[in-house]
Amino acid sequence: MKRTISFLILVLLFSFNGMSQKGKPVTPQDSVILEALKFAPKQEKKAILKVYKKADAKTKEVLYNALVNPSPKVPANLSGDSLFDKAIRHFPKDAKKNIGKIYKKADAKTKEALLASLITPTKEVKYQNEQDATVYKELKKLPKDAQSQLLRIYEKSDPTTKALLYNSIVGKPKKLNPKINADSLFQKKVAHIPNPMKKELTRLYQNSDRETKEQLVIALSMPTCSRADLISNYEKNRVQIEKLKKEFNSIVPNGYILSIAFNPACEIINTPAGIDIKIFRAEQNQKMGLIKEAYNLDLKSRELIEILKIIEWSDDMLMNIKNNLDKVNCFSIENGEFTTIGFAKNGLTTYAYKLAESRIRPEEQQKFTNGCNLMFYKENVILEAIGEAGGNPCFSN
Repeated sequence: MKRTISFLILVLLFSFNGMSQKGKPVTPQDSVILEALKFAPKQEKKAILKVYKKADAKTKEVLYNALVNPSPKVPANLSGDSLFDKAIRHFPKDAKKNIGKIYKKADAKTKEALLASLITPTKEVKYQNEQDATVYKELKKLPKDAQSQLLRIYEKSDPTTKALLYNSIVGKPKKLNPKINADSLFQKKVAHIPNPMKKELTRLYQNSDRETKEQLVIALSMPTCSRADLISNYEKNRVQIEKLKKEFNSIVPNGYILSIAFNPACEIINTPAGIDIKIFRAEQNQKMGLIKEAYNLDLKSRELIEILKIIEWSDDMLMNIKNNLDKVNCFSIENGEFTTIGFAKNGLTTYAYKLAESRIRPEEQQKFTNGCNLMFYKENVILEAIGEAGGNPCFSN
């Protein structure tokens, strides 16, 4: 590690000569760099950060990948000086010259490491998670002052407040119920937020136009849920949840995948309770094509009755599934290769149980834990975060 850090210092010092820019807001990419340098010696960390902040975007991205992402070995048939020349041909002139100088003086192992980092595809900058990357992308569309202010607040926030701000910045705009006073509701919602963040949010709110104020109030009013809540509910209701899975799968006809969500009424945005329903053609429990979908239907609506006829369901069958979901504090269910049962919303994201038909074998468990939206829990149970449009695609405990 120390050898790699030292080498990168040389690359950085030589590459950025004459390439300084005006300071930019700290990005999630920068946060990952700080994390990667956490265990580096103090002087080396200081030297790297000093020159990293002055880099142009392209060189910054390449060095980010060299420092943060593990560099694969270069295939033997691709090694060589000609490949290095090809990899840096689009670099700014000074960077190309100086990195080339370092490459020529390096030993074989260091040459290979640098070459691997240069030819590793970097279509997108890799951030700490997809949520941070999406927020930064959306903020770039705003005026510079608003962008800097929101980014500063976002990066200082705890995970829950980050998720709420994410929904406000990225989510599809909704209208606040005109009967609700935005100012008084905002004061109520920020009352329990720690003081430094509370002051930042209050300042942002006070300086915003009416529409932005409403979006902040809606974001702060969104439901919250944690992975711990998801686990606790499963442990309390595991027998009933497994029973619900078997019952639902037994009444969905072969050749179909059915997805149902019973959405509660929301006073904040003045929406009534309703049902979302999707029916897919299926082969071997895989979706093969959408047959019908509808959203926010009334339980007694003619449209819902006609859709249920496709799978030969009655009103009583639908209400029975709703009652059984209510008993286990859940609101949605879908059959398929796995049965997915939605427990609760965290902002615009559904925290759900993904249930296999049988116990998941030890050699398969790892593929159901990815550090973002999937976590193998136990036996046949996987925990899943399902982010709809504008929803955080990962668990945010």
